Amino acid sequence: MQVGLAAREDVIKLNPVSGEPFSAAKALGRLLVGVVGAFLAPLGIWMLSDSLNRGDWFGVAFSAVLAFYGLFLAVSVLAVAIPSAIHGAATRRAFAEPVVAASQDKLRVGEEFEVTYQQRLRREGVVRSVAVRLSLRETAVYNGYNVEVHTHRETAQEFEWRTLQGPILSGQATFRIPDDAMHSFRGKKNRLEWLVLVQVDLASGPRFKEEYEITVLPERVP
Repeated sequence: MQVGLAAREDVIKLNPVSGEPFSAAKALGRLLVGVVGAFLAPLGIWMLSDSLNRGDWFGVAFSAVLAFYGLFLAVSVLAVAIPSAIHGAATRRAFAEPVVAASQDKLRVGEEFEVTYQQRLRREGVVRSVAVRLSLRETAVYNGYNVEVHTHRETAQEFEWRTLQGPILSGQATFRIPDDAMHSFRGKKNRLEWLVLVQVDLASGPRFKEEYEITVLPERVP
């Protein structure tokens, strides 16, 4: 069934926003950045000790910055990368990559569209719920003493199934862009993004969650 949806020509396959946990390249990239940081930190400490012994104060300053930067990379990146890699591996063992398709991916304000979801379970398990949500995410970047990024999300509609049985999960829902909605927008400091979010909860096991972007045009249905 999942292959059939992927082969259909009357729907538009939506691309995932993050691609995780099925993007091994992203997980590997994070780990590599963390490993580089773990290498730079002791190198900077060794250079700092050597510069202090030689009285090279420029070398002291440079190596201190290098050690701090390496330590920051190692701690901040690996603290995210390692749990993410573990969760990603567990998710890939439980789920196959889903196919999420829409009747159209460029919509007008007030227009209806259908979303079809199919995904295969790779192991036996009880599906607690499958939820598909249409939401608007607003992101604003403020430049002051520190750069601040504020994100706000509003859910316009939600469908939830609690009776789906494996190993193939599938469902179809009809959404409608609200009449008073704002259209999609991408600026240098502000973004308005319309997203279809799919979330699968098992009774025991990892949660699958991914977002798929659609475009709402600055037009209204007559």
